[in-house]
Amino acid sequence: MLFKNKKNKAQFSEEKLSVNGVEFDVFVKVSKGNSVSAKINNGVMFIHIPRRLNKKEKLLAKQRIQAKLVKKLEKLDKTELEVLKLKKFLIKENSKFSILNSVYTVKVSYTQTKQIRTKLNSSILEIILPMHLQNKNNDEIISKKFKKAISKEFIPHLKAIIQEINSQYYNLHFNHLRIHNSNGLWGSYSRSTKNIHLNFKLLFAPEEIIRYVIIHELSHITFPNHNKEFWDNVSIACPDYLEKRKWLRKNGNKLGYFNQ
Repeated sequence: MLFKNKKNKAQFSEEKLSVNGVEFDVFVKVSKGNSVSAKINNGVMFIHIPRRLNKKEKLLAKQRIQAKLVKKLEKLDKTELEVLKLKKFLIKENSKFSILNSVYTVKVSYTQTKQIRTKLNSSILEIILPMHLQNKNNDEIISKKFKKAISKEFIPHLKAIIQEINSQYYNLHFNHLRIHNSNGLWGSYSRSTKNIHLNFKLLFAPEEIIRYVIIHELSHITFPNHNKEFWDNVSIACPDYLEKRKWLRKNGNKLGYFNQ
């Protein structure tokens, strides 16, 4: 279906695309610009095509960039593809969440200060906002500060888990652990930076699931692809990895959605 926006004269089309049994909405935008691009955001595949191209060139450009993205996606298993479909993370005041068997409640307070601060104790994550934001919809600000505070608080624990598993089973080298806030993979290993990345939402999974994803990414240091050797390496530290993958398929999309 093709749409026209009268204000900026951009054209939009919506389609569906299936990758390894996982269906994505495809949103194609034709507007002013010089580059062709494709990305996954908020569970949707976005493709941008310059208006300056003629009809045939637009079609070929769309096919090429879409095929390039699909080729990358086809290397992922179904669990990883399902994670890409996760919608935007949003948390509100009074949301309750559990991390590593501890339950917390988000509370919001307002002061005359211009700075936004956070405080985490045994059961409350307090987000302190300037008074001028009172009576406004602050969900975006709350969510952003929530992510930052939780990541900072629990990344030492995740580092300890990685060090424990690595020293016991693998003794591999990597540089840093990073927590990413995108709706991407549960985890990834960058061969260029030698960093391990974990999805922020993984923090709300049981620790045994977190350990499985860490083992998965440690194995990618040696084996970049999901071949038999890779899974054999995973099984050294996680013999029941198939059960962990099954849990993520069933419950992964629920992580990060909290009781209000």
